[in-house]
Amino acid sequence: GTNSVIDAFVLPLRMTATALSRISEGDIPEKIADEYKGEFDEIRNNLNMLIDATSETILTAEAIAAGDLDFEVRERSENDRMMQALNRMIRRLNEIINETGRMINAVGMGKLNIRGNAEAYKGGWQELVSGVNDLIEGLSHLVSNSAALAQEMELARHIQSSLIPEKPELKGYEIAASIEPADEIGGDYYDFISVGGYDWIVIGDVSGHG
Repeated sequence: GTNSVIDAFVLPLRMTATALSRISEGDIPEKIADEYKGEFDEIRNNLNMLIDATSETILTAEAIAAGDLDFEVRERSENDRMMQALNRMIRRLNEIINETGRMINAVGMGKLNIRGNAEAYKGGWQELVSGVNDLIEGLSHLVSNSAALAQEMELARHIQSSLIPEKPELKGYEIAASIEPADEIGGDYYDFISVGGYDWIVIGDVSGHG
């Protein structure tokens, strides 16, 4: 009768249309539990596979967004481009994390000659590795300049110390003097000089903290 025709033909079509409509809108339905005969049963099975694949894709994307990269998506066939793309994404993210992590760990150990292989990547990944390389390069220059400045300051400190008299003497006086610069080197200078029968105390403040 009419009801049997509706049950056998119209209802499966409605089910298919409803499921496809929800999937197209991103509203993933539950798997279809109803059983059908013939080609409608094959359609139901294919829809369930599509629902499974879409759900797994969403779960994978959510996991990646949360930073969970310790898994591999199951590819349903050699033509499953969606899952293959997700697996490539996961592998590439792990490569980038390992590459940048290797660089960061090396810098933390004081190895500023480390550089990432930016040419092995494309697009935004290449820009990321290049950016970390530039950051390390800048840090390396900063450290080198600081080390050079420290060497120059040490040399200046030795020069200043050599100019200051170790045992100042003036006839008829007991003298004690010292300099303690606020930094590595100060702008102060003193000396005790006897010239032409006169004793001179020389004090200079060339530069410093006022």
